Amino acid sequence: MNKRWKYQIMTGGFWAIFMIVLSTFFVENTPFQEQMKTQLFWIKLISYFAFGIFVLGYVSWKAKLKREGIK
Repeated sequence: MNKRWKYQIMTGGFWAIFMIVLSTFFVENTPFQEQMKTQLFWIKLISYFAFGIFVLGYVSWKAKLKREGIK
């Protein structure tokens, strides 16, 4: 796996975990165990990971290259 994908997975994965924790524990009043049983929770989790890795990871990778003066 090349550096770009490792960076995108780490950045997007961190963002996705942060967002799911934030929305699960602080926004919703339902206990975590009950939320994990719902289909909406899993859709949000997969969506956060996909968006984080493919969109936010890519944009932050491009910004990193620009900061470093590469390309």
